[in-house]
Amino acid sequence: DLDATGQKHDMGYQLAEELGRGREGVKETYMLIADLIAIRDALALNRSPSLWTHPAKDPAAAKMHVNRLVIIFQTYQTRVNYLKSIPLKREDITDLAAVNKMLDGLPDVAQFEKMQLQRVRQWRQQYEELQKRKSLAPTAAPR
Repeated sequence: DLDATGQKHDMGYQLAEELGRGREGVKETYMLIADLIAIRDALALNRSPSLWTHPAKDPAAAKMHVNRLVIIFQTYQTRVNYLKSIPLKREDITDLAAVNKMLDGLPDVAQFEKMQLQRVRQWRQQYEELQKRKSLAPTAAPR
């Protein structure tokens, strides 16, 4: 279950990279959102990793990793401060029309999370197809 949280987080970072191309501060904003979603998801896991939907093979190590993940991602305040420090080159954020223009076409948090989950599903589907092709591939005859 923790691996699924990590995979979803990784897909969020991929999306952040894509959404942020050519847009100052957008990548960092969505990376922050991915971090916050990962913290929420990690904290939502049962405190006993042996009771997860997919029980951890090493519950003590899994519990340690959940705690580390939460601590590491809680450095998000540093990222928030970074976002606040980005100088706006062309747009005035006090102008509502300019802010709306900057945000047009960008997903809100709920939409972003749906996009993350869609990426995870696509990855899993591609992985399953790859495994199926591997199992159907003829094996070399022993000599």
